[in-house]
Amino acid sequence: MGEDDTVRIRVRADGSVVRELADGREVPHVATPSDWDRVDAMTDEDAEYNALMDPDFEPFLTDEDREKIKKLPDPKRIRKKLKLTQKEFSRRYEIPLGTLRDWERRARFPDSAARAYLTVISRDPKGVAALLAEPEPVEEPAPELAKAS
Repeated sequence: MGEDDTVRIRVRADGSVVRELADGREVPHVATPSDWDRVDAMTDEDAEYNALMDPDFEPFLTDEDREKIKKLPDPKRIRKKLKLTQKEFSRRYEIPLGTLRDWERRARFPDSAARAYLTVISRDPKGVAALLAEPEPVEEPAPELAKAS
């Protein structure tokens, strides 16, 4: 976080809260309300992922935490690297569009299976797309099942 990103808040002697602007002026500070329903709906896994991805707390991370962050796939970064729109990425990799949008705006986070899938996509996007594009082979029933029918 740089100096340009810093918001300076001050409590006046009368108890009012003001935001100090870069030019020295003060304006009333209006706090944005917290979305407690969203917070309550988070799983422990979502909360951990969210905390690990928060750049404001990076100085407090251990080296082990930093290594864990490096291993978490970022759906938006993967999609942008492939130069695909959300709709194209969604169709190509059979991920529901709404799910992808939620992941990218961090309203929800991929579970462990989805993180594994995103990792595979990031490592071999053409291979995954090719496998998904192939028609599924028609499986013959096992011989013992065929005799029973």
